[in-house]
Order: sequence, then C-alpha cells, then structure tokens
Amino acid sequence: MTFGEYLEWLFKIGTGWLGWPPAVVMGCTMRELRLAYDGKLDMLRAIHGGGEKPDPGLVSAKDGKGVRALMTSLGARKVRP
Repeated sequence: MTFGEYLEWLFKIGTGWLGWPPAVVMGCTMRELRLAYDGKLDMLRAIHGGGEKPDPGLVSAKDGKGVRALMTSLGARKVRP
C-alpha cells in the first residue's frame, strides 16, 4: 500500500465508517483516525462478536520512531530544503 493509498483508506474510514464530515477528517491526525477506527471495530466486535483485528499491513505510527518506520515502509525519503 502506498502512502497515498493509505491516506485514501483513512479518508474512507473517517467519512464512511465513522460518518465524520470531510472537514473533521481532514483536521485529524492519522493517529486519531486510526484510534477512532480501532475503537469502532472494538465496539462492533463487542456487539456482534468476531475474530482478530484486521491489519492493513503497515507499521504502527504511535510515536516518532513508529512514524519514521511507517514512512520508510511506504518508500518515503527525507527531503531537505
């Protein structure tokens, strides 16, 4: 999954699954969207039951090292001015 595809996936989650308006989704961090998505899945599992959490195959981005690992896994590189 490319970084652009990941951003599109997050936007779909925010507007589709969570029902947030686009302006709210665009004002959130990737971490906030991911946490809200995980919370929604946890709620649905609690109501309906279910298996393990699905993983889109990306490294966690919970801290600075996680963000760096995520960006590296997506093929990003640091650009200097």
